[in-house]
Amino acid sequence: MSEQTLLAWWSFNNTDNDGDLLNSTAADASARAQYGHMLDNNAFDDGFYDPAAPLSGITPQLAGIDALFPVTGAGAGALVSADPSFGTVPDIAGYGAYIDVTGLEGDNFATDTTHNWGSFNGTGLNRPEGSFGGGSLSVTGSGNNGAFFDIHADLSDWSNIDISWANRGTSSGFDSRTVSVSTDGGLTFVEAYAATGGLTSNWTLATADAGSLLDGASDAVIRFSIDGATTSSGNNRFDNIQLTGTTLGTPPEPEPEPEGSETVLISAIQGTPETQTVSRFGEAGSSPLDGTQQRIEGVITAVFPDLDGFFMQEEASDSDDDASSSEGIFVYAPDASDLAEGQLVSVTGTVGERFGMTQLSAELGGADIEIVDAGNNLGLIDVAVIERSAYGGNEDITALEQFEGMKVSFAQDMVVSEYFQLARFGQITLYEGERPYQFTQLNAPDEEGYAAHLEDLASRRIILDDGNNTQNATTADGTIFHPQPGGLSTGVQGEDYVRGGDVATDLTGVLHWSWAGSGGTDAWRLRPTEADPVTFTPVNTRTDTPEDVGGTLKAASFNVLNYFTTLDDGTNMTATGQSPRGANSAAELERQTDKIVDALVKLDAQVVGLLEIENDDGEATAALVDALNARLGTETYAYVDTGVIGTDAIKVALIYDQTEVRPVGDYAILDESVDARFRDGANRPALAQSFEEIETTGTFTASVNHFKSKGSIFEGDAGTGDGAGNNDQIRTDAAAALVDWLATDPTGSGDADQLILGDLNSYAREDPIETIRQGADDSAGTADDYVDLLAANAGDGAYSYLFDGQLGTLDYAMANLDLAGQVTGATAWHINADEVPLFDYNDDILDPGERSFEVEPSGNDLYEANAYRASDHDPILVGLDLAPTFELLAGGTAGRDKLVGTDGRDLIVSGAGRNDKMSGGADADRFVFGAETSNGRRERDMISDYEIGLDEIDLGGARIAGTDHAGNHLKITLAGDGDMIFLKFVDDLADVSFINEGQMMFA
Repeated sequence: MSEQTLLAWWSFNNTDNDGDLLNSTAADASARAQYGHMLDNNAFDDGFYDPAAPLSGITPQLAGIDALFPVTGAGAGALVSADPSFGTVPDIAGYGAYIDVTGLEGDNFATDTTHNWGSFNGTGLNRPEGSFGGGSLSVTGSGNNGAFFDIHADLSDWSNIDISWANRGTSSGFDSRTVSVSTDGGLTFVEAYAATGGLTSNWTLATADAGSLLDGASDAVIRFSIDGATTSSGNNRFDNIQLTGTTLGTPPEPEPEPEGSETVLISAIQGTPETQTVSRFGEAGSSPLDGTQQRIEGVITAVFPDLDGFFMQEEASDSDDDASSSEGIFVYAPDASDLAEGQLVSVTGTVGERFGMTQLSAELGGADIEIVDAGNNLGLIDVAVIERSAYGGNEDITALEQFEGMKVSFAQDMVVSEYFQLARFGQITLYEGERPYQFTQLNAPDEEGYAAHLEDLASRRIILDDGNNTQNATTADGTIFHPQPGGLSTGVQGEDYVRGGDVATDLTGVLHWSWAGSGGTDAWRLRPTEADPVTFTPVNTRTDTPEDVGGTLKAASFNVLNYFTTLDDGTNMTATGQSPRGANSAAELERQTDKIVDALVKLDAQVVGLLEIENDDGEATAALVDALNARLGTETYAYVDTGVIGTDAIKVALIYDQTEVRPVGDYAILDESVDARFRDGANRPALAQSFEEIETTGTFTASVNHFKSKGSIFEGDAGTGDGAGNNDQIRTDAAAALVDWLATDPTGSGDADQLILGDLNSYAREDPIETIRQGADDSAGTADDYVDLLAANAGDGAYSYLFDGQLGTLDYAMANLDLAGQVTGATAWHINADEVPLFDYNDDILDPGERSFEVEPSGNDLYEANAYRASDHDPILVGLDLAPTFELLAGGTAGRDKLVGTDGRDLIVSGAGRNDKMSGGADADRFVFGAETSNGRRERDMISDYEIGLDEIDLGGARIAGTDHAGNHLKITLAGDGDMIFLKFVDDLADVSFINEGQMMFA
């Protein structure tokens, strides 16, 4: 075909980059002079370029600066006044092509609308000249679903029209784009291009070949249509739209004759490091035969219709015996579905490079592909058995290039390590050897050590990928492969689903350098074939309940992954004025609740610190507690009612089994107002509450914490490359503030036992954890130190979270030394980190406000109302055998008893006798009544030394009928039998402390 001529293009920027949109810049004079106008949907709303000063050497068509300029010379494109007094939109009859955006909702850079279709962010991709990014045409919002913009062009003298452009988008933007062409001014259209799936933040090139559809069309319309945005802010951006064509009547150039009729070896096309060159498109390591037509013969090893082609490999008898050259190749043949693995074929096509992968382009059904033997000839090829770690990094295109396109088998077991992208890209990351841990989980932060760690991981890694590069395949009506036919579904582990730590043995497939379907994901991928499906061996099986941690009391930390009762429907706002982050529908909220409740029931903890729960007046926490109690069939659990804490959309919370423990005193909050080191804008405020075990009177304080993440950088605290990530100092300061605060006994419990729970967003050897270990005196090996209970019980194998295929502990239970001796065990229940996210609460409905990759596949029934993948963090469970707070002195006779306490803290329990006399002695004591209040007798008990502000009374559920004061005694009369308690030297009921304020209420 004759060389294409650039007819028109729109780069949506100008040399001043002042926000105006037009077709070209001073450096873009190659664009044809007769093209360039852009028709705005709002006349003179800055939709055209308004020059700030006259352009040198260019005469306006009308007098004055505010006027229409011709599209001639090097000055740039269609220049139109922005002055409303100028009149109507200028006549476009003089322009050979223009863009009409009147079909879009929004306008250009207006300050009073959120639907601006002008964006300051552009790209140099697909620019005929230069690399200036400039702006772009940004189509925004679900209000533009089904909308379009048009290119109008007079193509009377042109044929073989091609349209190309750069595009990008957001996750909630349009996931359907079509280009249709019309020759009758827009009355009828023929589709020339269609694409589905959301765009990413990376600019990519798209092309539409109109072929002969627009040849000689004097009234051509090229329509870009979009659909499928899910939010008002989701967008697709378009930049550098080009029209190219050939002069009408130019005969097509004859196809070149093949460079040779002889069959060449695949290895000759692949080349060796010595023979490879730079391709015609500037790609290094390209075929020495790039751009030539060649004929090869070999065995089909895999057919992937969704990749528009198949892999083939040289017969072993024809191998060149050169270890540096590959014997395999990908053949681009969009209609290859009728071919089959094992067939011996002869293929003639053009050698080229695609994303760094050498390929041969051919067409099925013509003379390009000939089936030589339709039988199974896989036995004629050699499968390369390789050791993964013997080669370079998985993201290094040169690492495995000698096996490019070949069928390979890994000699070592490959362990399942990352599966977060299984739903989005159909891929699982495997590692040779053991599952990797985060560098700073096992090592102190260190730049050189971290770099060596990453290099080691890259050399052990391979991506196991399915047969396509489609994003979010779950939005289609299909199943999810893992990644082979059979599906990932509920069922027997090893057959229908995998968990982190499971193993693939003798892993075999074709080796492909490719992307996942999104920019920046280029890597070596193993694609399984029909002849060699993947089999996983279960190694890390599910457990129905957590490991037994012993003790009479259990405490837990549980990140519940954005449990919001305010639905994320794209319009709702939370109590803190932010968008909700949880379930998108009532159905999803019910599914999420059921999973979390199942986990809580099986944890069976008496005190639970919750993280990532909605920061509201208590509605979300109350809803979860109500659901938990409904499951248990009794009002077992209650929650610490804090209301809104801090300003974030999420907060920490505490729930507790009120039949086993009771809160002691008020809760306390640590935020920036308490200690300036604890930055509210980064960390969620910490919550502390003391609890007493009812049966033993043992007391401890639980503090729940959620430190700043490693994600967004707070106030310049960026990572230094040592493995600790962003915001390490922010977290370290928070840790120091936390231990100092707890050392003050912020709840006033009088008990030294402290238990730190929560998501500290730090791995075990990082500074924040070391700061907590050292306690308030900042010195290791002293009495105020803290112990990492999970590490103490699980050692280096401890983990609670998976990120980027690496394990580590972000979640903690840390006890000070006063409490550590009362700990009977600790464990992480691996119900989340080892589970594929597809098993979470999301359903197969794309709700308003929901991102497409959250939708589950409709072809698999993946949901179960169980604990597995209730969150992304594993809960931490601790067993406690608390030392009693009081010495027990019980009067158990039916007669008159005299109960005298010690100099310590005493628990003095009145018996069933009458006229008991009690004395607590020194220190803070507790006097317990209630057993005798309904025995049919009126009792009279005396406390001779009640110490106001120290001692307390437990009425055991009894209510006060009345009070009186006589002499130096306060008389309290109880409901029921009228039992009386006399407190010597006490004047008023307000001076008496009860362990539950509710007991002060009169019957």
